Amino acid sequence: ACSATPYGLRYAAHCFNRADAQNNRSALIPAGGKLGVTSHEIGDLTPHNRSACDTFQKLVCEAAGSEPHPQLLLLDVSGSTRDEKGGLRTRRVAKSWLSSPEQAHLKRVVAASDVIHWDLPRSDALERLNEHVDAVGGDPLAVAKELLQSAKRIWIATDSSGVSAFNGAEFRHFRHLRHMTGIELVEVGSA
Repeated sequence: ACSATPYGLRYAAHCFNRADAQNNRSALIPAGGKLGVTSHEIGDLTPHNRSACDTFQKLVCEAAGSEPHPQLLLLDVSGSTRDEKGGLRTRRVAKSWLSSPEQAHLKRVVAASDVIHWDLPRSDALERLNEHVDAVGGDPLAVAKELLQSAKRIWIATDSSGVSAFNGAEFRHFRHLRHMTGIELVEVGSA
């Protein structure tokens, strides 16, 4: 049984995430030099046992508490989100959801298809959503991958075809968060 304090677990999670991000599994070797540890809950925690490493990461994250929500929203304005006038079909729903106090953690909104159309602070994006927003172009997968170079996780407001595209894109982290009228909210991440 582990008798680590919550701080110790947070530190272990930090070390694990850092080692994982650097793809340096040898950082999991304890100070005594034994390659890995064994636990009934996890199994053999060695640098090469990905299943045990994933289970360990999940347990540590549960004990340490959840991470704060991402600060960036990618708004999918690709052709599949277009209405009959060429605008963003879900513009009003997106604006209503984005203006709620629960979304105050979002600091930036990037509207993109296969290219970035605009990148604005949340308050300016809310104003921009009062106007016609063109929905044209291919899916924003490349833009999402580019944004993840400077952010660990991002939220994406997309449609059902976007959910399929993002889920199949082999992000290290993918989670479908919720469904709103015409909008699917997903979270992708590099860790």
